[in-house]
Amino acid sequence: MSKVRMISRKSRKEPLHDLATLQKLAAQASRRAVQQAEKSHVSAAYVKDGKLIMRNPDHSITEVKLLSDRPRLNAEDLVWQV
Repeated sequence: MSKVRMISRKSRKEPLHDLATLQKLAAQASRRAVQQAEKSHVSAAYVKDGKLIMRNPDHSITEVKLLSDRPRLNAEDLVWQV
């Protein structure tokens, strides 16, 4: 039976296997999605400081609800290596 272990935090040769690189790419993708939503004149929803935020096409920001009661997902919890 093989053991399942977490990916270590140290830097790796393959950039997509490096947790820090994946987190940076995810942040860039999120920012890009919000910018594209603004250009398309649609609202974008995202989480900031434990709150669900809606950014409207007119650049106004609406706090939809508080999410702090729920456990926060962490990329390290989702990425496993066999």
